[in-house]
Amino acid sequence: GTRIFAWSKGAIVAASTGAWRKGQVRSIQCREEWSLWISARTDALTRSRLAAALSTLTLTRDGAVPLDTSCPSFREAQLGPAGPAMNHPGVVVATDGAVKSDGRMGAAYVSLGDRLPARSFVVLGPPSAMRAELSALDQAVADAPADEDLTILTDSLTSLQKLQNLQRRDWPEWLHGHPEQVLLESLVVRLNERARKQVLTRLVKVQAHKGHPLNERADAAASRAAMETEVETAMLCHADSKAVRFVLENRLVTEWGAGIRRALTQVAAKQVRNRLIARLRQDSGSDARVEQRRQGQRVSLAAQWLLRQEEGRAFLGSAMADLRYGAKRRRIMQTIAGVFPCQALLHKWGKAASPQCLLCGGGPETISHIQNWCPALKDARISAHHALAAMIFTALQAHSTGRWQLHRELTVSSLRAIQVPLDLLDTWNNMVDALEEPGDDTHAPRREHDHPQDLSRLRPDAIAISWSKRQVLLLELTRAYDWRQDWYEATDAFKTQRYKQLQERMLGLLPQGWVVETIPLTIGIRGSLHEPTWRRTLDRLGCSSQVTQTRFLQELTRQALEELDRMYGVRSEALRKLPAR
Repeated sequence: GTRIFAWSKGAIVAASTGAWRKGQVRSIQCREEWSLWISARTDALTRSRLAAALSTLTLTRDGAVPLDTSCPSFREAQLGPAGPAMNHPGVVVATDGAVKSDGRMGAAYVSLGDRLPARSFVVLGPPSAMRAELSALDQAVADAPADEDLTILTDSLTSLQKLQNLQRRDWPEWLHGHPEQVLLESLVVRLNERARKQVLTRLVKVQAHKGHPLNERADAAASRAAMETEVETAMLCHADSKAVRFVLENRLVTEWGAGIRRALTQVAAKQVRNRLIARLRQDSGSDARVEQRRQGQRVSLAAQWLLRQEEGRAFLGSAMADLRYGAKRRRIMQTIAGVFPCQALLHKWGKAASPQCLLCGGGPETISHIQNWCPALKDARISAHHALAAMIFTALQAHSTGRWQLHRELTVSSLRAIQVPLDLLDTWNNMVDALEEPGDDTHAPRREHDHPQDLSRLRPDAIAISWSKRQVLLLELTRAYDWRQDWYEATDAFKTQRYKQLQERMLGLLPQGWVVETIPLTIGIRGSLHEPTWRRTLDRLGCSSQVTQTRFLQELTRQALEELDRMYGVRSEALRKLPAR
């Protein structure tokens, strides 16, 4: 035989499940190279034609067939159940709508063979899947040529049923007061106008998310449109005299919706923030505080915490905005406000007989006790620490390739096992040998209960080494309680002091010109972080792009909130398993 084609490792190919001709294609990445062989007796022309055809078969990562009429993949998809609909004369379009979890909506249509330019737009108003779907249908009918047949492929069965119910001479009673009455009336008027001109309009139901080329393209375009922030891209037709209209940033934004709600929330938040900052800047003398307290103008502790500068509140706000309303969001907001119903707070409110922790009985159960101290939740805390460390060091390694070596959780003794340049091998191994021996502390001042530190057993969360710069950074991650004003300063000082002796010994053993520093990586349980410190650390480790840094800090904040809620979940499960008293 003769090998005529090979799929390389990592290529996008069809999975073994699914049916191509039914539009149920799934795609995967090849884990190894695959070759196709043909009989050596096959003539050269046949072999070349087959090889050329195989090279043009393509899939997208989600399994959809590319929308290219000249592609063999697309011609193969036309043989499936949806093929007859795509072979109708005239213009063939697919429509779709999208509604996001926060209420934003988008709609789009695409045409076969680019007979009509693809169009996508924001849909305004109360969140509704039918509103988005009907908007796409109505706009497709409005933009289609008035003198050509039109075939519309849609995955919205509800929209088709509503239009079918309107095929009657009398006025349906259910249409009165229907939320989408204006859209339905507009679409029916357009369809009737085409019918009076003896132009055929077909509405065909297709399955959603089954790899249909046109439907998948329309779905992706509608989803992108829903995420648009510019209101000027919105469709502002279908004026309804009964609806209340809003103007946002000098633009008409039709009815109440997610955009108006977000804008007013931001306005209200800025107003409250400015008032609270003004109060905090007032004279802090005792007479002023007494007068403010008498008038009920004292700024709450939660508000003071939220108003702290340079502690990543923008990242916290972004992470909270992405959370769905539910139990997780409620628990995180309770923790931010300091009112999570732990035993100590329930006892203070008269809802619990004792403030003691029910799991360990070692002290009052506060938020800090749950997240940072309770012995019964030690494994969960270690897991939360490891999850944050994995996220941080994976990202740092990705942006520090070739500049820094990053080694996670190595003891000092294990430093001899890392890869060292040949010209520095003796210097490095001599340093490790010296660190494994007891240090000479005879001249160091020591208190009565101090004990010499065993440096060989110290294990930072990570060690970053730059051989070209002759720098060693001891990276130590801490998931700290972030309620106090000096939380990160105190935590950083503690971590720096812990590795001070190791840092000084390494500096003394390495040649002149080497730099050894301890870099604390401190993140608060509520998602607080000292932004200037983190940005300096990221810049030093090769992540200098402002956009990349912002994306990293947003992901770090989100991960911190995930671990906060996961700790509460472990606590609830542990309480559930306690024997009944």
